[in-house]
Amino acid sequence: MRRLLLSILMLLPAVGYSIGVESTVSLLDRLDSALAHSDEFVSMRLSRVASMRQAQESPHISREQIYDLNIAISREFEAFQFDSTVNYLYWNLGIARELGDQYKLNQTLIALGNAHAKAGYDLEANSLLNQQLDTTTLEKSLLDEYYMAQYYLSSGDGSMGEYSSNSRAEYYRNRLMEVLSIESFEYRIFRVQQFLERGELDKAERVLELMYDEYPTDSREQSATTYHLSKLYELRGDDEQQLHYAIIAALCEVRSAVRDNVAINELASILFDRGEVTRAFRLSRVALDYALIFNAKTRVWQVASILPTIESAYRAKQQKQNNQIYVFMTIVLVLAMMLVVIHLVQRIQREKLDRTQQQLQEANINLVSNNESLQLANRQLNQLNNDIAEANAVKEEYIALFLRVYSECIDKMEGLQRRMRKLATHENINELKRELSKSDLVDDELVYFYEMFDNAFLRLYPNFVSEFNSLLEEDARIELKKDEKLNTELRIFALIRLGINDSSKIAALLRYSVNTIYNYRAKVKNKACVSREDFEERIKKIGSFQSGL
Repeated sequence: MRRLLLSILMLLPAVGYSIGVESTVSLLDRLDSALAHSDEFVSMRLSRVASMRQAQESPHISREQIYDLNIAISREFEAFQFDSTVNYLYWNLGIARELGDQYKLNQTLIALGNAHAKAGYDLEANSLLNQQLDTTTLEKSLLDEYYMAQYYLSSGDGSMGEYSSNSRAEYYRNRLMEVLSIESFEYRIFRVQQFLERGELDKAERVLELMYDEYPTDSREQSATTYHLSKLYELRGDDEQQLHYAIIAALCEVRSAVRDNVAINELASILFDRGEVTRAFRLSRVALDYALIFNAKTRVWQVASILPTIESAYRAKQQKQNNQIYVFMTIVLVLAMMLVVIHLVQRIQREKLDRTQQQLQEANINLVSNNESLQLANRQLNQLNNDIAEANAVKEEYIALFLRVYSECIDKMEGLQRRMRKLATHENINELKRELSKSDLVDDELVYFYEMFDNAFLRLYPNFVSEFNSLLEEDARIELKKDEKLNTELRIFALIRLGINDSSKIAALLRYSVNTIYNYRAKVKNKACVSREDFEERIKKIGSFQSGL
């Protein structure tokens, strides 16, 4: 048991490391997915702007309301596009002057100075904050915004993400911390910066952990918090945690549609230092594209400072991979040529063997072909003999039947003629009429005809009824009455078996109307257990020639 516990304890660091690696890989996958869907996050931001623009088009909106909406729109564009931000702020500057509102004028000048300072346009920011702004009319409620703008102008980095030893920047940061609420996000970030500058890493970590749990995911506050956590772990030398929080910070920037980004470029630098050149190059290109969209000189300079180095390493890696591919392809080509030579030698030997085998196969094929031809001829001859024998049997049977019926018919006609002549001689006209109007003779002759046909047909095809029924569904099979050999349906299909397919000919032979014959045929085929199309063909194959006939 002690050995088992010891083994588990020894494995725990390795397991923890594996989990950490998986977590980092998972975060990078999430970042890749977010970058692939970045247009969706941009659409969400632009939809908010569109709703505010629509509100500005109301016919009853006041200039003050337009001013407030412009502030909201400029804040949406603040981290997304510098040009749009200042356009709405300059619109507010005109509104403030039109209204003669000194508070709005000062607020707008500070906001414009702040935007230009963040974007790296120091001359414009200096003009707005130190020349156009009258600080003697500045209200206390605007001091935090004014100090923040001066801080950005003095620090020169355009963000709260980097630290500056500039005494002017530190002065305005101290002024800011005097007027900001200690619970505000800006105050706590400045406090973290001070701790990090002094090397008080534990204090900075405690503040950042509280902020990490407080602010929502994908917010700019969360991005700045995780960015500073990454910096904290960089100072501690914990590369895994530094990378972990740098990825989260970059992910927050992408999902909140921030184009004034710091974390993505920082993550590219970290990945480059870790040797992940391809991903670092891809992220640097993204950071540059975002910076160009935002149109801030500061961000473009920051990306441009590391992009050439990363791109050069990426090109070198690509070249190395291309060289490896070239060497690999050369080896493959040489091996392929060797295989071709071996194949050709084997082919020559195989061709010699094939020629011998082919001669034997041709002899076998000829023998098999001759045998098959002979067997086919025999089968055809047997079939022809069977067909001739069956045709002869049918012919002989029905010739005899025809002669007998015809002879009997002549005898009956002679007897009928004598009776008619006798009645005519005695001028017994009424009796003659009665004889002529009788139908018994025709009916009797028809019954006699059916009986003779049934007997003759069943002598030729004794199993016709049972085989016929096998082609019908079980509940539709024909059951003959006592002493009955064939019924109407069977006689119709018996004639079809004899080769008489035309319904009009069948009707003439059986003394029925053509419509009746057609209905009988359709009714029987509807009850067949085989397809209607094959039914009559199957009927024609019932029975075979019987040698005992």
